[in-house]
Amino acid sequence: MIKKNIYIILPLILTISSCETPLPLYKLIYDTGIEFRGNIRDNQIPKKTLDNIEFAFIRASIGLGSPKSILVLARENNGILEWVSESSEKIYTLNGKIIKTEGLPNDIEILTFDNFNSFPHFTETTSLVNFYNPALHYQNQRISLKKKGLSKINNHIEGFEDIPVQIYEEKISMNKIYWSVKNKYYYNVVNGYLERTVQTIHPDLPPITIEFIRKYK
Repeated sequence: MIKKNIYIILPLILTISSCETPLPLYKLIYDTGIEFRGNIRDNQIPKKTLDNIEFAFIRASIGLGSPKSILVLARENNGILEWVSESSEKIYTLNGKIIKTEGLPNDIEILTFDNFNSFPHFTETTSLVNFYNPALHYQNQRISLKKKGLSKINNHIEGFEDIPVQIYEEKISMNKIYWSVKNKYYYNVVNGYLERTVQTIHPDLPPITIEFIRKYK
């Protein structure tokens, strides 16, 4: 399971014919597993390992310095991507923004997310969110977005040059519970793809870093 600062995972390849398959079926690929076990804490993935994974996948970690976990794309529904780990934790994203989680130490579900269809190309919106563990339902979030500067990040793949990125900063404010956080989204300036996000989604959960390795197109 995904734990705060403790995580060991064997990567699984999703053996499905399309993202519309209702029930994902996993198959352990031993050669790829050996590669990932040797590189689970590294910043970069060997090109050979990437080539062995046919389906879109991400790496995620909870908290600074924690090991990185592999989550494979299980399905897409109206732009919402469902990413699943080997032990069935799930992260749902819409244009890279986390809108729902299942199986984490502290889960969330954003109930109103229509404006995220244009993420990050808006300046301000609101949404309703449910928190779990502990439960706190129908909370109003105020969300603002600001385009920040240009930068470079390490390439996810070993042997490739750093990626030039445009950074967007998201501020979430919840006055009722006196909670405010800032999240970051890193977009490739060459092709426009989202490469990385750092999102704090729950008051009791450290930031979740997601690297979009093999993109869903």
